[in-house]
Amino acid sequence: MASFRVKSLAAAAGLLGAVAATPVMACDPFVAHGAGDTRSVAYVNVGEETLSQGDMRLGGRTLNDDDGEPLGVYSWVSTLQEPPDENGSGTVAIDLYLELEGGQIMTHALTRNTGRFDDLDAVIVQPPIEFAIVGGTGDYARARGISRLIVSGSDTVFVVDVFCD
Repeated sequence: MASFRVKSLAAAAGLLGAVAATPVMACDPFVAHGAGDTRSVAYVNVGEETLSQGDMRLGGRTLNDDDGEPLGVYSWVSTLQEPPDENGSGTVAIDLYLELEGGQIMTHALTRNTGRFDDLDAVIVQPPIEFAIVGGTGDYARARGISRLIVSGSDTVFVVDVFCD
């Protein structure tokens, strides 16, 4: 039986609310930032009581432009792809979604987590991480390119090299 833990219900509820978004030029490269304390994370244990293959971390956060104005939200699903080692680390597949005013951008990456997968306070991957842009909707239909996740101090930065032609 699957179990489910949430780090911040208030933050999760806040992410579901409307975000007054600053428009991004449709399908042009851009830079965006994770907004301060808006991060929400949940852990889903899909099988065994301990960490196991298939366990997931889900989360979301408000996404801002360089001036701190809201662009939208980003959310992710990280899935443990192999039985973890004794430190709780293993290969992780990450699907990350950028929800912007004109549509969504979908990305995917495969990486190794560096923190314990079920520790909701930990950042479990070591940036920089390159995500393949695998598609989009609305203004981002036929999206392709690379999105880079970079952490600078307490700032989570996305450098999104997106093209739709």
